[in-house]
Amino acid sequence: MQRLITLLLILVLLGLAGIVVSEVSAARPVSYIPAKVYLPMVSRWLPPVEMIAIPEGYFLMGCSPVDPTCHSNEYPLHEVFLSRYEIDRYEVTNQHYAECVGIGVCTPPAASGSVRRTSYFYDAEFANYPVIAVTWYQTNTYCSWREKRLPTEAEWEKAARGPSGTPIFPWGNAAATCSFMNYMKSAGVFCTGDTIPAGAYPDGASPYGLSDMAGNVWEWTADWYAVDYYNRYPVNSWPSNPTGPSSGLTKVIRGGAWDMGADGARNSRRQNGLPYDLDTATGFRCVR
Repeated sequence: MQRLITLLLILVLLGLAGIVVSEVSAARPVSYIPAKVYLPMVSRWLPPVEMIAIPEGYFLMGCSPVDPTCHSNEYPLHEVFLSRYEIDRYEVTNQHYAECVGIGVCTPPAASGSVRRTSYFYDAEFANYPVIAVTWYQTNTYCSWREKRLPTEAEWEKAARGPSGTPIFPWGNAAATCSFMNYMKSAGVFCTGDTIPAGAYPDGASPYGLSDMAGNVWEWTADWYAVDYYNRYPVNSWPSNPTGPSSGLTKVIRGGAWDMGADGARNSRRQNGLPYDLDTATGFRCVR
């Protein structure tokens, strides 16, 4: 009888253990996230990455005729045809990038903090903020994991500018203010002084509805940079779906940042960075 009672107790304990294990498994994120990079939002409830469809067609790329602040590398204005594509509505956030890190495909950003925050990437408070301090190679890996890619320079500009006209900024020709974007208003005077959550400036959205195409963080593109690239084809005879120079030393970055003046956020502004740069004011978004 005593053995029977003991056996029953063991079975009961095993059953309870099974319940506990099953409950823990049910609550665990779908993808294993190492403790160091775990964010509570990185789980089966992680919101999907919203994308915007950009229809095929021509658009005007380069310096706007009404913009007196253009740089020489933005000339001449030229017409470009692009096939249909889709682009992320928002810059890639910490929480979405952490998902890729958690399964061992991506490597963590070089900096765990931001300019004014000692904890950033590993802090759930900033889960919906743009990931920063990632190289061009890291961003390329992430987009590939999502079965996407980085946008070409032309795709980025069309998504920011829209299908017609040559507006200076994503929202139009109105002067930049902190109601439209996160940037440096004047020397040493900032809207926020650091990154902000994705989509925090709806009034600054592009004609297609993309957020943060101006300010917040610079964005990597797929193209190599060449200062004279716009002069390599006749203005009216550009190839369809251009992908930039075949080689180079630096990659094109676009969109300006929280620590940059309004000039950097113009639709046609071309900047560049070494592909292994780790800048705390540079992020990215993907296309497919």
